[in-house]
Amino acid sequence: MKSFADEKAPKPDRAPPTAERAESKTRRNKDDDTPQAPDALDRAISAKLDAEFRADAQRSRARLGRLGEVSPQLARQVENSTGADIADTRVEERPELADEGKRAVAEGGSVIGVSSDKIVTDLETLAHEGVHIVQQRGGSPARKDGGAGAVKESEPTKPLEGEGSAEAGAAGVSEAVDPEKEAQDGVAAVLGGEKFEVRAAGQPVMYEDEAAGAVEADAEAEQSAAGAVETASEGLQTGSQEGGAGVPLHGVPVVSPEGALSGAFAGAQAAENPAMAEFNAEAAVEHYNKAGRPTEWTKKLQTSLGLAPTGTFDTTSARAVAAFQSKYHLDVDGKTGSGTLEELAVHFPELRNPDLSAAFDVLAAVGYNSDQEFRIDWVRKLQMHLGVEPLSTAGDFDAATVEAIRNYQQQNGLDADGKITPLTRRVMEAEIDALREPLIGRYADEEPRLLVNNGSDKEKYEAYRAIIKEAGGHFKDRSGEINLLAIRGVYLEDGKLFQSASAAEFVEARENGQAHDHFSADKANPFDDIIVSLRKDVDEDGKETYLVRERAGTVDPNGLNTSEGEGTAHLRDGQYAYGVGTHGTRSPSHQEAIRGEVRVFPTKEEARRDGSGPVRAWVDGDKIRYTALNAQGGIEIWRELDASDDLALSGEEVHTSRRAVAHKEADHVEQNKIMINIHMSPNDMGASEGCQNVPVGSYLEFIEEIQESENSSSVLYTLIDASKVELHITKVEEQ
Repeated sequence: MKSFADEKAPKPDRAPPTAERAESKTRRNKDDDTPQAPDALDRAISAKLDAEFRADAQRSRARLGRLGEVSPQLARQVENSTGADIADTRVEERPELADEGKRAVAEGGSVIGVSSDKIVTDLETLAHEGVHIVQQRGGSPARKDGGAGAVKESEPTKPLEGEGSAEAGAAGVSEAVDPEKEAQDGVAAVLGGEKFEVRAAGQPVMYEDEAAGAVEADAEAEQSAAGAVETASEGLQTGSQEGGAGVPLHGVPVVSPEGALSGAFAGAQAAENPAMAEFNAEAAVEHYNKAGRPTEWTKKLQTSLGLAPTGTFDTTSARAVAAFQSKYHLDVDGKTGSGTLEELAVHFPELRNPDLSAAFDVLAAVGYNSDQEFRIDWVRKLQMHLGVEPLSTAGDFDAATVEAIRNYQQQNGLDADGKITPLTRRVMEAEIDALREPLIGRYADEEPRLLVNNGSDKEKYEAYRAIIKEAGGHFKDRSGEINLLAIRGVYLEDGKLFQSASAAEFVEARENGQAHDHFSADKANPFDDIIVSLRKDVDEDGKETYLVRERAGTVDPNGLNTSEGEGTAHLRDGQYAYGVGTHGTRSPSHQEAIRGEVRVFPTKEEARRDGSGPVRAWVDGDKIRYTALNAQGGIEIWRELDASDDLALSGEEVHTSRRAVAHKEADHVEQNKIMINIHMSPNDMGASEGCQNVPVGSYLEFIEEIQESENSSSVLYTLIDASKVELHITKVEEQ
């Protein structure tokens, strides 16, 4: 294991992490309870982080749910190179692309979806998708420049079996076109000002990842997957052939939506979602017609899904809705029920239908929002985005906050009642970067880091405090008050802290359906996270001493919750209030560890009367119950879909959990239902089906520190992933 002295030298373009830079990355502590003048740290926080959050707020408010048309510069470059005018292409933010590992996607010859608004400045990525847009519109038109200049053309590729027929050519689908390779070739030409001939490529009129299914599957995949690829490809090709005559869509001749969509749908049935095979388009049309939706709204729906806006909801429209449902992990029936309408409203602002008569009652909105028990950091980050001060210290709301929420709702086509309803929360999380919780953080491109940990206690205290504040959390800084910080993916060895995985490992885990690399019951070191206790004590003479205790722990499940109908719970990153309570266990190894550390009494009454020390334990039926920490309000979790899952979080599970949390479903937000406690575990193994664990060897000291603190009934516990933070702890030079 490398030591601090072995750490790689910083790259030439990146300064070492000095204390000054560390402080400048910390958010201003506007709501400290300590009645003292702001120090240098607070001033540094204000200068750096206020600017970051204000800039984020301005970007989001200016966006108002969309990023608008493609930049004139890019449109000119694409037209000069390919001869095609894409100036009417819409550029829309699609945060869900990040969950799928994508930066951008071209859709239906009319839309470029980007995973973040920051990508709109990435001309190379947008040029790549711009070439795809030209492909989807039928390729480069006949040039008016008489062929001046050398025209580049991508190399032909071997057609898929059954493709490249005369019928395909008649349908406007180029023979032997590899759309991805052509787009890669086209980027250099577009940005370099060279002529480039783009050929047509058969595309569905909807989302390419939904329709194409497994077309990009590895050649060595299982035979069943290979069959699905072939079926999807044939479905797309057949659909394009059927629509050969073409109809105008956004002013661009494309293949018939009915023909292309039918083929794409058939391919998706075989390659993506088996439920689509049972889909009844006629029943969906009947359901829609009974709802009596306005013609204009139907047109907006069709346009949003990449269809010609006829105003008549037909089987083509039903298929598009079904594909949308499959993409966002909804029941696939093609019907626009309440769940589908909400999902549509999240992704397409034009489909929102606000109640213009919604009443705004400040007190009612304050009460409603406070009763929801949002994460403390979530509320504070929302307030920072909306420009509200002072920030909440407990996740509650005030009049200024609900008034700012109402203004946001008015600007974004939502019911302007100041209440954070499920739809309002989901739109906020889709549009406000600070409220989205990526499973892979902003430092995901970094190498594994040794986290410097030989600074003074005060330096460590300030560094960890900075992390909590930067994560949006409140920090209790008054004398005698304790704070807890857990960092997932940092392990403790010989008194030193190390990041447990490289960025590549984080990303690989995500691509394999895991949110983090250490979701495993079989890992060699179950305690590959740290839980840090932080407290400042000031004596009568004003002398400050700092408690900074770094402990190995585990914050992820290492055993499946096998309860019928339930999947294992994973606590979401954020800040929660915990207090001293109890935890019960039936596990033989867990009970053995408890008995080896403290006396276990026959009853609770005897334990209270005759017990000593910070931890009391007693028999409770087939359990042993003992002193632990319990959440004092709402919590939020990711939940696996069933009890036989694998401790990994798939894209579907993440998306489903986001929706469930927004709707405050009990098995995702209620502590009394889920019981995410902070408790003891055996020294050689984790004992968690979702709880946070401290090994038995350091557990008594951990509980004692909390019981000795002024706020033992309300301790702020902040959980964050190592891929989202940098530890800025100053190295103390050896004397």
